[in-house]
Amino acid sequence: MSSLKELIKTHYENLTKLQKKVAKQILDDPKRVVLQTAKELGTEIGASETTIIRFCYAIGYDGYADLQENVRTELLIHKDKDALNKFANRMTDAETALSETAHTEMNQDLLSIQRTLEEFDHEQYIQIVNAIIKAKRVVVVGLRTSFAPAHWLSYTLNVVKGNTILYRGEVDDAHYILSDLNEEHLVIAFSFPRYATETISFVKAAKSKGAKVFALTDSELSPVAGSADYLIKVTTPEPSSIKGMPTIFSILNLFVTGIMKQDKSNVQKQLNKYRESSHLFHSYAASHNSREGD
Repeated sequence: MSSLKELIKTHYENLTKLQKKVAKQILDDPKRVVLQTAKELGTEIGASETTIIRFCYAIGYDGYADLQENVRTELLIHKDKDALNKFANRMTDAETALSETAHTEMNQDLLSIQRTLEEFDHEQYIQIVNAIIKAKRVVVVGLRTSFAPAHWLSYTLNVVKGNTILYRGEVDDAHYILSDLNEEHLVIAFSFPRYATETISFVKAAKSKGAKVFALTDSELSPVAGSADYLIKVTTPEPSSIKGMPTIFSILNLFVTGIMKQDKSNVQKQLNKYRESSHLFHSYAASHNSREGD
């Protein structure tokens, strides 16, 4: 489909005076389309919700939701391409001495963590910690570049809480996992450019089943943002999927620590169970290996 700018340019002469005002507002700040409802956008420029919907039809969209999705995609793809190009240029910069790399990169990581802390919503943090503790089951999903933090979090939550599942894409049966979800369950989703379509689909399906969704992502424009009950925006150098891991893991450590502080008694019980199971497994394994050697 043509870009929003191209569509407006093609249909501009046939728009009404008020629809042209809508077009100008959207082109001046396309983020508004993603972050506001049709009614909110209309109120801001003195137009009705109906005018906004008719504008969408006039330039070739099926409705406001269709316009929002296409604008979100345009904004994020453009941002991701720029970030990847800049990253590639930095990595091939012959003037940057290897001896300076450790100091420069680790300082950048520290600054990113500091910036994330400055923007951190502490009230929401407490809500998320309690939501994880309260959840009957937690399902963690993160594919491609997001698989590493997703795997670490699911493993660690099983150590301190239990009842945590890692959805691994094609390896697992999504339909089986989704069939069991309800309002007592929490889905934790990692979604960074280039956003994995399967993660987005899984989150939307889980939301439709009534599950709560906690999203860790790079932007409030992210495709999973609209389905999230809780959202943590990870502030990192771009591209987030490559440069953002130190900050992402710092945030995950924060949540695990919060669970251990907030739910001390149950965490201790779970840790004891984990140690007992680990001891039994290693004892059996040692005995089995010993018999094989005889």
